[in-house]
Amino acid sequence: MNLAWLLLAIPVWGLEPAITLTELPQRLSVFGRLDGEKWTRQVTDATEILAFECAPDAGCNSHPSSAVFYFHRSKFVSGTMQFSREKGPQGKHLTHYVNRHVSRFGKPIAVGQTVGRYTRYYAHSGMTIAWVQDGDEAQVKIYVDRLNPVGRAEAVALGAQLNLEDYPGAGAYRMGYQALLKEDWSSAVPSFKAASENQKAHPIFREQVQFILAMSIATSLKAEFRQQSKKTPAWLRAAAKKIDYAKTLAPELTSQLNQLLETFRVETTK
Repeated sequence: MNLAWLLLAIPVWGLEPAITLTELPQRLSVFGRLDGEKWTRQVTDATEILAFECAPDAGCNSHPSSAVFYFHRSKFVSGTMQFSREKGPQGKHLTHYVNRHVSRFGKPIAVGQTVGRYTRYYAHSGMTIAWVQDGDEAQVKIYVDRLNPVGRAEAVALGAQLNLEDYPGAGAYRMGYQALLKEDWSSAVPSFKAASENQKAHPIFREQVQFILAMSIATSLKAEFRQQSKKTPAWLRAAAKKIDYAKTLAPELTSQLNQLLETFRVETTK
């Protein structure tokens, strides 16, 4: 077996696209003290969510300190692992630890930077891995490209030379993400909407894009509100309709969206 095949065979924190839900707790590579770690499972229709938590108050300190993994019809789709200098094992440098793992995948295919956040993207064995560093906190996001091309599309938006034509919804998501980075909400919202409505795209991909679309609608309304010299009742009615639509996309944001609308109402009546 040559070096190229050996590199392709390297799992990501013990994970690979074909891993099953029952295998994952035994295969996930976790470093540190695991006294009191907790695994929970949530099932919604054909989607299963497996979550891991290692809480310091339970005597648990590890890298990662928590994680959530998505499966659909028993197939691994994506996952996010959380790393924290505060919650991790003492004496283990967080950045060095993460870098030791991702450096096995070669150089980043794309790099993104916003205020306080630095993201590196890697392509490996049919997956896109995104390492997001934010001060003393970090995330490692794993996407199985053929099922959830969010990471792949973001990497292409930042300059990676990868094909998106074979990944339903990825092209529209790329355009939306590029517009998001420029805070061009008039372009971001319709692009994310097109990606979320692509019937050929995987359900978990569409659900994730719906959440991003709802957030983008809220952010675009905040931007409009700041720019409005006169907060008219007509603008408020239009904003309320958009917020109602956003709530259908991401019901878990209902409380925050209601609060945003109430802020608009209070400011409009002043």
